Formats: sequence, structure tokens, C-alpha cells
Amino acid sequence: MKKISRTIHHGIWLIIAIAVGIGIATLLVNIGKLAYSYSDITTPSQHTTGETPEDFLEDSTNPSSSHEQYYMIGTTADPEVSAKAYLVADIETGDILLSEGRKVTYPIASVTKLVTAIVAKTLSPETTVTKVSKQAIATEGYRGNLQTGEDLSIDDLMYPLLLVSSNDAAEAIAEHFDRETFIKQMNSEARLIGMTNTHFKDPSGLSSENISTADNLFLLLKYLSSQYPEILETTQEKNYRADGHTWETKNKLLDFEPYFEGGKTGYTSQAKQTGVGIFAVPLSGDITRDVAIIILGSDNREDDIAKLIRHTQKYFHYGNQASLKELYPEVKI
Repeated sequence: MKKISRTIHHGIWLIIAIAVGIGIATLLVNIGKLAYSYSDITTPSQHTTGETPEDFLEDSTNPSSSHEQYYMIGTTADPEVSAKAYLVADIETGDILLSEGRKVTYPIASVTKLVTAIVAKTLSPETTVTKVSKQAIATEGYRGNLQTGEDLSIDDLMYPLLLVSSNDAAEAIAEHFDRETFIKQMNSEARLIGMTNTHFKDPSGLSSENISTADNLFLLLKYLSSQYPEILETTQEKNYRADGHTWETKNKLLDFEPYFEGGKTGYTSQAKQTGVGIFAVPLSGDITRDVAIIILGSDNREDDIAKLIRHTQKYFHYGNQASLKELYPEVKI
């Protein structure tokens, strides 16, 4: 009986040992799988970086014939523009088609006001009414015909802010929420969007310390397009009337109608001419793509934008391999 008991006892321990071994092996396999899955996850910053068309083409030597993407349909020198920095990129795909100095910081002037508008909408309902102060009216630059002591809603102030680039409207909005707190919120909002190389010193863009990069401003346009399309829609208005005021747009980007889909310009002596906008650019094969164009440090902003649009139309095709070969049989894939 003792011999039988010992045999049973040993058998039980053998079964337990086997079970433990299987459990440990399973655990190690699962840990390996978990580590592999986490290594495949990209960070938000990696998602927003995007690839240049050159990188995309190099990495896509054998793309699916049905896959739609950008193709270069010729080689040429970069377009000659006056801007110190520029960027042309697809709003939907994030593909950067053309760029120069896109990671260098420059003053952005009144392009600042797009972030002012975002923060105003974030902090308060549009119906909130504020009183225009003497300090706001005293701000350097165009006043938008605002009067000291008048009451205007934040919603109405968006129009002089974005149509006529009214610096006193920017200050009136910021003062309503406490100016220093508002500017801190502008910088926080920039970080939230991913604009890590952007800084704001005032709500209007008068300060040369309001700086950003073409890369960062592309992220701003993408953010506006997805989260605040009504701000872009406001920038397309030609005029607006409220409380005895009529504000006529000074936005030169409207010269690009019907292709212009929203954006903002700016100018100071330090920043020179700046501008960010989204344009519906017709490409070959009856394809139209929403393309962001950012201009910094320009001597002739509208001429630079026109050159970049023409260059994009001439040297880029969007579609699959079949459409490429049909329109450009000489292009090698």
C-alpha cells in the first residue's frame, strides 16, 4: 500500500510540474506577442509628421495598381518664389508635395488670429457679450471701426478679427477672458494641436515673437478643417454687417476664388507677407484635391501662391497606376 501511495504521490507532482511548465511557456509567448504589438504602435507625433512625396515614392516601388497616391510626372527645379519658407501639402493624406524651410521658425503676423479665434470659441459661447475697452482701441494697426465702450458679442467680433484683421478686435476678445490667461491658452492650444515650434506673445500677431513653422501651420490648417470648419468658412466671407458696422474683407486669398476654401494672411515689417490657406486644386484626370499652402517671409505672397499652385498642377498627378499610365504613358513606375 505504501508503494502504491508513493506512486500516486509522485504522479500528482509530475502532473503539477507539467501544468506549471505549460503555464510558464504560454506566459512567455504572450509576453513576446505583447511586446511585438506595442512596438508596432506609433505616437501621435509620428502620425502628424507625414512623408514627403520623395520618401513615399521611394518606399512604394511595388504599390498596388489600384492604390491612389501622388506621382511626380516630370523632374524640374523648385519653383522660384520670394518666400523664405513655404509648404504645399494634401489636407487629407498629409503628403507634402513641395517645401522649403518648412521646419524653420519665422514671425507669422496676423495668421495668429486663427488661433485667437479657436481659443475664443473654446472658452466661451458665441453669444457672450464684451465691452470694447479704450486699451483695445489704442492697439496699433487697423481698428475695424470699433468704438470705445460699445458692446459686441464674441461671435460678431470674429468678423472684424478675420475679415479685416482688426488688431483691436483681437485685443477686445483677449481682454474679455483676461489677456494674460488668454495668451497662455493660445500657447496651450498650440501644444494640443502638436505645434511644438510655435509661440504666441499677443493675440493679434503684432509681436515678432509670435512665431511658427510651415510644418506647424499645416497642422493648424488640418485642425481647423476637422474641428473648426466654421472659422475657415468665416474667412471666405466678403463682408459682414452687425450693430451698425459693415466689415469688408481685406483677405487677398479671396482673389483665388473659386479655389479658395479658407485661410488667413498677415503682414508686419519683421514677418513680411505671410499666409495660410486651403485651396481646391484641379489636377490631371479631372481630380481635385484640397491642398494646404503656407507662405512665410514673402515679398509677394499672392504671386508665390499662384506659382506653387501652377507647379503642383504641372508636376503632380493623383490617382492609381492605371490612371497614371493612361495620361502619362512615358512615366516609369
